[in-house]
Amino acid sequence: MYLKKRNIYLNKKEFAFQYESHPEFPSLLALSDTLRFFNVKNDALHVQASEIDNLPSFFITKLKHSQDDELTFIEAKNTDQYTVYQTSNTHTISKNTLLQKWLGIVFLIDTNDKNPKKKVQLSWKHVLLLGCIVSFVGLCTPHFQTLPYFILFALPAIGLAFSIAALKSVFHLHHTFLDTICGSQKTTDCTHVIHAENQFSILSDVSLVFFGYQLLAFIIFAATNTFPEYVAVEKVVLIGTVPVILFSLYYQFVVVKKLCVLCLSISTIILIELTYVSTLPNVIAFEHIAFSEYNFHIFLFGLLAFGWYSLKAVLTANQHLVLNQIEANRFKRNYTIFRNTLISTSNIVAPPTSLIFGNPKAKLTLDFITNPYCHHCKEPYKLLKRCLENYPDQITVRMIYNVNLKQLDEKAVSLTQHLYHIHEMYGTETFFEALDFWYATENHKQWFEKYHKLFDTTKIRHKLKTHRTWCLSNAISFTPALYINGYAFPKSYALTELNYFIDELVEDVIT
Repeated sequence: MYLKKRNIYLNKKEFAFQYESHPEFPSLLALSDTLRFFNVKNDALHVQASEIDNLPSFFITKLKHSQDDELTFIEAKNTDQYTVYQTSNTHTISKNTLLQKWLGIVFLIDTNDKNPKKKVQLSWKHVLLLGCIVSFVGLCTPHFQTLPYFILFALPAIGLAFSIAALKSVFHLHHTFLDTICGSQKTTDCTHVIHAENQFSILSDVSLVFFGYQLLAFIIFAATNTFPEYVAVEKVVLIGTVPVILFSLYYQFVVVKKLCVLCLSISTIILIELTYVSTLPNVIAFEHIAFSEYNFHIFLFGLLAFGWYSLKAVLTANQHLVLNQIEANRFKRNYTIFRNTLISTSNIVAPPTSLIFGNPKAKLTLDFITNPYCHHCKEPYKLLKRCLENYPDQITVRMIYNVNLKQLDEKAVSLTQHLYHIHEMYGTETFFEALDFWYATENHKQWFEKYHKLFDTTKIRHKLKTHRTWCLSNAISFTPALYINGYAFPKSYALTELNYFIDELVEDVIT
């Protein structure tokens, strides 16, 4: 909600995964680090109650009488009215009430031109979905003009939506509305009812299959113009659901003694369907329906049931994999573990020459061994450049070119020497522009048309040979490679994972 108010749009699944993977999840530190991972600037401040009027219209805070890890989103309506968004509850309070709960911790998100904006991306998945919707509308529009057709489609569609909501843990659905109607209270608790006993949890699966079967059967019979037969079979099927509904009500009122709003809604929809079908005139008697009609419905229901339980197994397994990956990432991204792994190896001496960026006197030095033709160096290079932007005074980045000039062709040698010359003569900004342009095009002709310079190559060639000699003496035969204050970046981590530890590294002293 806060990000939307700031017109910042992130991939929800990726954000949730990175946030939950943080070793300090669900703390405010984890939230702050995750936002910085997505290049969203933020800060946590101590604000006195007397300074509350100086805060922006939107902010996140912690209030008294809340859970330790519960954050609250506040929206200032005016100088005396505040809307409080807390878990699934939304209410408006006065300024005096807010001050009574005030703890002084405020979390703010800053906006700038680099924040991710909303992007509309169309894929083949969207095209296929649109095609299916258009075809479905074209198929069913003539039938929807008749009230019985429309009602007998709308009710199962609503029931299917409630069934999916009842299985929100399987589909990994999180929404304020669902949390509100399913929230744990004295008399209502959907999660407790559905998962209290395995026998009852099966009913949520059956309801999803049942409504899915109804919709598919409706489409088939609408396409084949056999609607009377469909209504007749549905009447029999709906009568058969009555014992299941009675068991559901007994289980909620007597056994669990809590109500499931979603389950009651599903039961109500089925009873409305049964009542409506029973009132329709000229419904074919069930004894006049051929056995093949019933057999077709049994086949359709069984096929959907088999498909759903197969899909559910895949979804459940995928959730377990995601949870295991989150737990593994929390362990892996623990800074103490990373630091101990880092300093467990012997460190190397500093290179005699290098391309230096950032603050040469900083206590944190990152030696980046690369070459312009290393495709795997592109992402670590972007990460290091971002680190320099965020910590220009706390980091030194030394770039060492591991290139064998004897094995490179003339163009490759010339480009490498040009990059070195551009850094020496034109500075960091121009060097980054030139290297970015090379990574973007990888076209010698275009690059030399833009950055060709005249200079003495002898001196630069000697420095590049010095880089190569240093790499060979330290048994560095591959690129990219990264050393932190002389210690090799652990092989069990990807270089891009430096992003998770850079904040601690800047504050730490590694010698």
